[in-house]
Amino acid sequence: MPDELKKPTDQAQTESNQPAPGAADPPRQADIPPQDQIAAPQDLSEEAANHVPAAKVAEQGSIASDADRLTGEENKIAGPQEVDLKPSQLELVVDTIVMLSHDEDIERGDERYTDQDSISKPSSFEPKPTLDLIREESAARPICVSLVEWDQSRPKLTHGSSIRFLGRWNSVPQLPRVLYDSLLLPTGLEDYGTTRELFERILRLLKRHLTLLENQHKLLAYWCIASWFPDALDFIPRLTITGQRFAADLLFRVLRCVCRRPVLLAGINSAVLKAVPFNELMPTLLIRETRLNKRKAELLDASDQKDYLVANGADLQRLYCAKCVYLGEDHSQLAVVSDGIHVHVDNARSPTLSLPPDDFTQTLQNQLFQYRSRHHEHVTNSRFGSDGLLPELGAVAQQLGSTIVGDDNLQKRIIDVLKGRSEHARVDRCSGLKAMVLRAVLFHCHQSDQQQVFARDLAATVNRVYREEGESLKVSSETVGRVLKSLGLYSRRLGNGGRGLMLDKSTQVQAHELSHAYEVLPAAPDCGYCHRLQSPQSEGVV
Repeated sequence: MPDELKKPTDQAQTESNQPAPGAADPPRQADIPPQDQIAAPQDLSEEAANHVPAAKVAEQGSIASDADRLTGEENKIAGPQEVDLKPSQLELVVDTIVMLSHDEDIERGDERYTDQDSISKPSSFEPKPTLDLIREESAARPICVSLVEWDQSRPKLTHGSSIRFLGRWNSVPQLPRVLYDSLLLPTGLEDYGTTRELFERILRLLKRHLTLLENQHKLLAYWCIASWFPDALDFIPRLTITGQRFAADLLFRVLRCVCRRPVLLAGINSAVLKAVPFNELMPTLLIRETRLNKRKAELLDASDQKDYLVANGADLQRLYCAKCVYLGEDHSQLAVVSDGIHVHVDNARSPTLSLPPDDFTQTLQNQLFQYRSRHHEHVTNSRFGSDGLLPELGAVAQQLGSTIVGDDNLQKRIIDVLKGRSEHARVDRCSGLKAMVLRAVLFHCHQSDQQQVFARDLAATVNRVYREEGESLKVSSETVGRVLKSLGLYSRRLGNGGRGLMLDKSTQVQAHELSHAYEVLPAAPDCGYCHRLQSPQSEGVV
């Protein structure tokens, strides 16, 4: 155990006088709390406040507010002057000019999106303290634990090699040397303006360096902000990338500028699981995995949700975090999750600009750090809902929209962004193989003289429907059997005629409910089951 943890009182008095750890001597593993205690503290107790190390304290204010406070003739500009701008400042100036001259980020005709009355006014709400990781701006650039407190809506940052909070000491997790040196972290708090301004800043960055569809740019902007709140959300929708390798690599490097604790990984395997402390770090993984086997797919699926444990040798760990996975040039439906986001990229247009300069990237990181610190509790308690989308995409909209605080119209806009994909998925669902088999089962359920149906008869009905709709596809009875099993309709042997379904009451009810979910019920009800499911009174229940 580190010496500073043995004597908390001496530590609190002398912390600010101790030299920062150098790159050659990273902090040792200490008593690391669970991530939810690090990233989402509930209260700052009086005892904890008295033991916070007296380290460097940085208070950030807006540039505009500082300028308004300046008085005196010495602060007035007499005439035109030459100004030497840093690359990041020049980048911001260009962005501002582009936004004023030709704003492509907001649809002018959409009053719901442009109405400024929807932007929430500042309130007296005082955010709770939050713990995080930052880098010191010294030569060695060590990683430190930070505590952000709020006093009259102004942030106050305290940091050190370890901080006592809620009765326990919190230290930097033990990281591999290369990860410790390369991990992109905030260096402080910087004012981001409004939520809309921060969102548009990210959107312009994505548009400048990536050639994507309009809604894909917006989806990425929502996802980047959500990556700062993994501990406050039920899940982070997985971002799946397909397309040409060069374009995917460029996308990864642009996302790295904006996401929280980004880590580029060349595949995911057992060695990675042992090396990276996912529990304590909760990074944003940018994974290049072009050979995704069943085992890796199951691992990614489980780690999309909170609280699932994965065996790591003799130990167990949580792998839950934000993830973006590049799967190669070919798009496989099996690799794209229904409750995630899929973006296809290409390099039809080579980028004309290099990646953002380091100081511009650092500014974005610091602004998003302040946004997280201010709104963490709001995101945790968000009750944002989504209507008009398929259930799985409604869940995606709910998670992404919950991270937008202070702008109701921008928050609701995520529903419009996902509407096109929801309609496309609905069409695919209605015309897919499962839907076709359900249509065949429903056809035989509506034959009054049938009490059972063989799998071969279902296959013949499916093939007939395909022919009537101009499709050349054909299915076998074995394929129909596998589809029935995946739907939960289990076939059985029906004498010497082979396997099939007994069309008893329970099977018919289940078949109708599945057909309603896949939206393949006939427009005109053919039976009492159809009528009950299609009636307004039952629609909200089913």
